[in-house]
Amino acid sequence: MKRPRREREWLDHIKALFDAPPSPAGIGDDCAVLKKDKTCVTTDALAEGVDFEREWAPPEAVGWKALAVNLSDLAAMGAKPSCFLLTLGIPPDCPDRWVEGLLAGTAALARIEKIKLIGGDLSGSRGGVFVSITAWGTLRAKPLLRGRARPGEGIYVSSPLGGAGEALKMFGKGARLKKFALQGRDPGAGLLDRFYRPPSQSRLGRVLAGKKLASSAIDISDGLLLDLSRLLEGTGCGALLSAEAIPRAASDNGDPVGLRNAMTSGEEQVLLFTVSKDRERYLPGGGKGIYRIGFVTPKRGIRVRDGGKVSMAGPAGFDHFDR
Repeated sequence: MKRPRREREWLDHIKALFDAPPSPAGIGDDCAVLKKDKTCVTTDALAEGVDFEREWAPPEAVGWKALAVNLSDLAAMGAKPSCFLLTLGIPPDCPDRWVEGLLAGTAALARIEKIKLIGGDLSGSRGGVFVSITAWGTLRAKPLLRGRARPGEGIYVSSPLGGAGEALKMFGKGARLKKFALQGRDPGAGLLDRFYRPPSQSRLGRVLAGKKLASSAIDISDGLLLDLSRLLEGTGCGALLSAEAIPRAASDNGDPVGLRNAMTSGEEQVLLFTVSKDRERYLPGGGKGIYRIGFVTPKRGIRVRDGGKVSMAGPAGFDHFDR
């Protein structure tokens, strides 16, 4: 029996079927760029049973995250959020109060990020809850794109990694997020809250693009190793990462999450980008709050130096169709 297609294989099939234009006008980056009016467009969806379970957290958390994943894509292109469409699929067993909570979470983040709802669609669902958002952003500089990294450039991430993967494990073992604040994060909520509330990347993305600091960028949605392989695709380059330099989120007992988790955890929604040596000194805050984890190499493949040992690391991470 032939195995089902993986995510990348479906993307290749869709590109060919629709004769889709390449990035930046079409498929291949975090957003498509409409050159005429310097607009970026992206879309993302959360499906119950795949991306979340209703019992894991309050509905406000789901609504917040549904918009946050799109804002992360816009940030990866250096775009300022402007407006969005919202589509909801609601099953008959879903109470009105739950849907109201989901909408309240989306609305709260929209107000913070100053992005306006301009339309969408409502539908019944015979499966679980389905929420899809299409978001627009405006470019004030050239977009940050994948495939532009060059040998010798530094590789950076904008936040500790692995927290989202650790939270998924916790949810799977029965942990539940009891409250989700809309006016500020509950410091006691830990990684469960972080799963639904990724740090805003909007300002950083605009600075990286506006000041021409990053040569390429992507948001980490499927794991550091997998998304780094996508960032380097088409360059002919590889990467050498330092295990000790990869920032790891603290688990709720205070210990850092495992290295493998930090390198493969999806749902991070933080930026991964490359910077040339002559631009590194201009990074915001003197580079504080962002982390240099390695550099681009002229040799293909991703390698990780851990102590005195260097080993190959395949593009491992989350694939929606790996079942």
